[in-house]
This record gives sequence, structure tokens and C-alpha cells, in this order.
Amino acid sequence: GEEVSRILQSNMKADRTRHYAEQVKWFDDKLGVMTESSLRQIKTTVNERRFAMANRSSEVARRELLPALTQAGQQVGSGMKQRMVAILEAETREIVNRTYGTIQVDLIESLKELEVRILQHLTEVRKEAEKQADIFANNCSVDTDEAANSPQLAQLIKSLPQ
Repeated sequence: GEEVSRILQSNMKADRTRHYAEQVKWFDDKLGVMTESSLRQIKTTVNERRFAMANRSSEVARRELLPALTQAGQQVGSGMKQRMVAILEAETREIVNRTYGTIQVDLIESLKELEVRILQHLTEVRKEAEKQADIFANNCSVDTDEAANSPQLAQLIKSLPQ
């Protein structure tokens, strides 16, 4: 009787330990996939924001500089290159001074929006991790009829005298 009890306990402990190890690996793998996915999404969002800001800044500069380019292109005669450079330089300096503040405000607003999106995403990741942790905890719970689920243990139990 004591030997059977010891074998049962040993076998159940080994099965439970193996089961827990499998569940820990599953949970770790799941969190790894979630982390990689999250990092990709955050990088994609940052790249999209950076691209949008660069395009917006370039478009503003192009639109603002168009009248000066037109005026510079109308220059003819002696000293036209110097006049063209002077027109473009003066207008460029004015545009930079005018648009710098706008670009700075746009950048700050975009960073705030990016922060909100990242925090929302991290909240979603936390909720998913909690959900997966619940699944993990449920999967690791001990089955009250664990001995009957193990073929070796079931055979050993059947061989015991009643």
C-alpha cells in the first residue's frame, strides 16, 4: 500500500511538473509573440508619423516657396543669377521663420497623439497578457481525477486489490 502510494505520488508529481513546464513554455511563447507584434506595431506607427510629418513639412515649404520661385524664374539680363539667389534666399529665410513655429506645434501634437496611441496599444497588450495568464492558470489547475487520466496510473489503480 505505501509503495503504491509513493509510486502514485511520484508519477502524479512528474506528470504535473511536466504539464506545468509545458504550460510555462506555452505562456512564454505566447507573450513573446505578443511582444514582437507590439513592437512591430509601435515601430510602424512611429514610421507612419515620421513620414506624414516629413511630407507635411515638405508640402508647406513647397507651397510657400512657389511664388518666390516664380519671381526668381522671371529674372532676365545681367546679374539675373544674383537677383534669383537674393529673392530665393530672402523668401526662404522668411518661410523658415514663419513655418518653424507651425512645424514645431505639429510635431508636438503628433508626438502627443503618438503617445496616446502607444498607451492604448500597451493597455490592449496588458489586457491580452492578463487573458493569456488566466488561460495559463486554468491550464495549470490540478485535475481532481488526474490519476484516471494517466494510463500508467489508471493501470496501477486497476491492479490494486479492492
